Amino acid sequence: MDIKITAEISATPEICRFVVGHPLLPSGQMSCKTKEVAQKSQLLSALFELPDVQEVLVNDNVLTIKQNGQSDWRQLGKQIGSIIREKISSGVPLFPAELTSPVAKEFTSQQHHQPALSGTDLENQVKKVLHDQVDPALAGHGGQVQLIKIENGKVYLQFGGGCHGCGMVSTTVKEGIEKILITNVSGITEVIDVTDHASGSNPYY
Repeated sequence: MDIKITAEISATPEICRFVVGHPLLPSGQMSCKTKEVAQKSQLLSALFELPDVQEVLVNDNVLTIKQNGQSDWRQLGKQIGSIIREKISSGVPLFPAELTSPVAKEFTSQQHHQPALSGTDLENQVKKVLHDQVDPALAGHGGQVQLIKIENGKVYLQFGGGCHGCGMVSTTVKEGIEKILITNVSGITEVIDVTDHASGSNPYY
């Protein structure tokens, strides 16, 4: 099977996005920091066998991977690409059934028939999507998120727990949470992280 994979190294050199020409987790997202959590997925468990891989975020057909900074992405990327192609070609489900629920698809189809929400209704809708689709992924590594406010279509969030000071939060916001909220809640245009990450246990700059 010919599967196109494009690697995009981020401004943070330890992080690289792999855009795969094949759906991986079409209806959700998953963040993984440990081999124990990775055991839930055929794909993630294989990726965490690579000694330099520290964290993986999956969102639809995009894998965002953080390494320990010891490897050249040109070499590590080839290994990652081989694993992705091998697991997809095997025909074995990449993720367990509970992570591929139709919730996101249902919200997507409903959005086109919904008028723009405002005030409390909009806030409640955002909270529901965060609770149903974002909280379970963050809880996997002890993280949590709180809605601070919604203003002019922009959602302001504050992270805590394992997400406070995590170098992958910016990726989680833009590649995961923002896309989920824009898709599922009419009127949302952007998600902004207002957390003071420099005060976390693993601050980034």
